Amino acid sequence: MSRSDQVRRHMMAIGIWALSAGVAIAQTPPATPAEESPAAAPAVVEDTNLESFEIYRLVDRFSIEIPAGWLVQEDDTGQAVTITSYSADGPPPLATDIKTEVTLVNEPPTTYVERELASLISQANEQGYIIDQYGLAAVGNNEALRLWIIDLPGEFSEQMITFVGYETGQTAKIVSYFNDASIATKDTILQMHGSFDFATAAE
Repeated sequence: MSRSDQVRRHMMAIGIWALSAGVAIAQTPPATPAEESPAAAPAVVEDTNLESFEIYRLVDRFSIEIPAGWLVQEDDTGQAVTITSYSADGPPPLATDIKTEVTLVNEPPTTYVERELASLISQANEQGYIIDQYGLAAVGNNEALRLWIIDLPGEFSEQMITFVGYETGQTAKIVSYFNDASIATKDTILQMHGSFDFATAAE
């Protein structure tokens, strides 16, 4: 059995195990970076006790902690944002820059994540990138599946992806793109991903 086939079987098994338990999926990172760190947002930003971090809220959707001064752009659907440590209208990102996309999908993880995993594995086989690490993790009060991808073609060579499921049947997909594989960069990304929370009716 090829390595890609082994990865496929293991990922699908761990994903389906989590989903059959009625939860979403996520993983823990390589090395030992801290928790996810986010990007700065325009309006709707509140100070926190975390040094140099702020809370960005997409009203009635979700909240996430981002490093102060980072930029947030909301898309037209009201379901997704892009968070960057650099201006999209400026020069190309530096080696240490990070881009994070957060998308809320109105589909339960039992179907959405399984389809996304199959697509990721297929693309990895076609494009030659590597799904380096993956596994379950907790994000807030929700279970999640996290993957680390390396050797990607294009502007950013690495990704961390976290899928978070919610009891209402929604799934959040958080993707961070980066080139710098330092502990500091991974700590920042983990801080961001780990701080994600779905909005409640009270919010």
